[in-house]
Amino acid sequence: MKITDKDKLLADWLEGNITDETLQKQLTKEEYLQFLKIRNGFELLGKVEKSKKKIWNNLQTEIKTKPQQNNSRRASFKMAFSSVAAVLLLFLFIKIIANNKGVRFRNETAQNKILLLPDSSEVILFANAEIKYNPKKWHKKREVLLTGKAYFKVKKGGDFIVKTKHGIVKVVGTEFEVESNDHLFQVICFEGKVIVETTGKKDFLLTAGKGIAILNNRPEEIQTIWSEPEWLHHIYNYKRQSLGTVLNELSKIYHIRFDTQKIDTTTLITGGFPKDNLKLSLQTVLKPMGISYKKEGNLILLYSDN
Repeated sequence: MKITDKDKLLADWLEGNITDETLQKQLTKEEYLQFLKIRNGFELLGKVEKSKKKIWNNLQTEIKTKPQQNNSRRASFKMAFSSVAAVLLLFLFIKIIANNKGVRFRNETAQNKILLLPDSSEVILFANAEIKYNPKKWHKKREVLLTGKAYFKVKKGGDFIVKTKHGIVKVVGTEFEVESNDHLFQVICFEGKVIVETTGKKDFLLTAGKGIAILNNRPEEIQTIWSEPEWLHHIYNYKRQSLGTVLNELSKIYHIRFDTQKIDTTTLITGGFPKDNLKLSLQTVLKPMGISYKKEGNLILLYSDN
């Protein structure tokens, strides 16, 4: 089998030697989506491997019900388990896991991560964001459970629902951002229309360029001139968010911890920081606030200059 340049590119990408952004520049959109499907398959294979022993025992039980085919089937399945190329068996396992527990994806990297849902809708996960959904029920109910921040590009069809602990977002076909963390629930519509339902609050209808941010149970309407979230371009922007919330985002992106005992984290601030340069990010956020810092491993000690 001849190995092509795209095969080498795929291998380098899967091994983490090149970023999603670099890959997109070298492929057409259709080719890039195919690469994403391949990566999703490998990620699901990782989940399969963790449950392999249990599933193998179930398969053995099933095989024993047909003695005349025991030897050949057992040998075939064992060989398939040892090879990543066992595509049919991979789909069998994916189906078993999806039927019983649903599918869960978590972005544990500092880079944005793109996922394809069963209807080819796209989800771009921010650092430490997580989604869950049930593929078995997807054709009847397009629904995901989100923790953290994500950008959705939804294919037209039936209702598409994003559930968070703070509220529910309903759309048909559109592009929007949802962020849900301990203190902030924010939804921004970039295309189409979005309905936001929150517990104990009125519903909000958002059109392109409009959003709603609920911080500590206080709703505030927001607007954007951007055609998509700024953080897709490695910049994290914030508007009238508490310093504590911004530091929490820095913690997620760079996998660091802050000692905030000597500063006031309730001050509201506006600005932005890069997602690929820790030193510059710390200076960008802290210097205007008159805050110095000392780095000890992954712990950042903060001090007020006043």
